[in-house]
Amino acid sequence: MNFYKEWRMLKWKFITILLIMIASAMIVVLTRNIAISALNSPQVQEYLKNSSKAMSQLLSEISTNFTYYSFTQWFGKSYIQLVAIFAAIMSFSSFSKEFSKKTIYLLAGRMSRWEIYISKTLTGYMAFAIIVASGGVAYYVTALLMGYHLQLQMILSWTFATTIGGLLLYQIGMYISILFKDQIKPLLLDIAVYVGLYITSMLKPTRFLNLFGYMAQNDLLRGKGINIFSTLIVCIICLLIFVGGYFQFKFKDL
Repeated sequence: MNFYKEWRMLKWKFITILLIMIASAMIVVLTRNIAISALNSPQVQEYLKNSSKAMSQLLSEISTNFTYYSFTQWFGKSYIQLVAIFAAIMSFSSFSKEFSKKTIYLLAGRMSRWEIYISKTLTGYMAFAIIVASGGVAYYVTALLMGYHLQLQMILSWTFATTIGGLLLYQIGMYISILFKDQIKPLLLDIAVYVGLYITSMLKPTRFLNLFGYMAQNDLLRGKGINIFSTLIVCIICLLIFVGGYFQFKFKDL
């Protein structure tokens, strides 16, 4: 298995995305006072007088409760959006790049298809998991340095759920990458799948497909633990796509 080769292919993409993730998490913490000042501006306060009670309570919670601010501005929003974007960027060229450049023939001449598949998949998993986890860790550390209080267990739960959900998105991207011999179609199809998941999550009959809702874990705000059943389902789906991806690659005409 050639993990080193796969790492060299991912290295610069990994470093760039890792730095963007860490910087994004830090910015959300560091700009909190600016955001609160904007919410307390005369224009916003005038708007709140004519808005619903629910909206007023929401903005009040964001202004006074740092945990709620963290959820609405990072863990339940921007963090998940970045993970989805980065999953597509990291995975769309995994196999399709080898196909388009015809380097897959060199790999197939030295390794079995299982070795190629597992090398690419595991290297990508590890790199992407580090990227996702860095978003939660960087946010927590920056918050501590700024003097804000957050429950470590809650941060770990959000980070864990987002990592598990992100790996499923990454696995979907890997599977799509096997289907095509160019690099544009996989990226476009990845985006289409994400949009489809978002739309189906808003419809009652297909609400069980709400992967992004699982990643947000808003029940943590109400003192509940992480949803173990949903976590198991996400892991099983990821495993099924992993197995399906291998057989798709095994029998693919190179």
